[in-house]
Amino acid sequence: MHFQEPRVVIRDILPADRMGYYELYSNPEVARYDDFAPIGLEELDADMLRISHYESGSLNREYAVSLPGDDYLMGVLTVDRRRKYCYLGYHFNPRFHGRGYALAAVRQFVSQQQASVRAVLRLVIDPGNAASIRLAEKAGFTKVGSRLKKGKREIVYAFK
Repeated sequence: MHFQEPRVVIRDILPADRMGYYELYSNPEVARYDDFAPIGLEELDADMLRISHYESGSLNREYAVSLPGDDYLMGVLTVDRRRKYCYLGYHFNPRFHGRGYALAAVRQFVSQQQASVRAVLRLVIDPGNAASIRLAEKAGFTKVGSRLKKGKREIVYAFK
């Protein structure tokens, strides 16, 4: 997969993305509102191995987000197809926060999906993550409820 719009490129994660992926997911700020702890080098190797086995076109995978003309991995979009819904997640290196890159990537990714996927697309957001809530609403998602997962409240958004 490779999508490019004027501000961002969404593409497969490559072995060359290893250190950018590590910089992203080892950062405590990135893990703050999610259900994972910052990764170490051992987890990095396991993650890179798992990513190398993704099937093309699968709705269970991760994609790199980079700037046009710069292959540095600044963010990751995750797609997790479950029985009823398809969950979209996004994590961006804090060095790139506040510049609209995550919003551009989410909008671009959603626009490239078939209507059947968009109809079941969901975001799950920690209620304390105000920036992610703003991004969801700007990207065309609407709050449809909340849930309790692992003892933690989450807000659920659906694509309009």
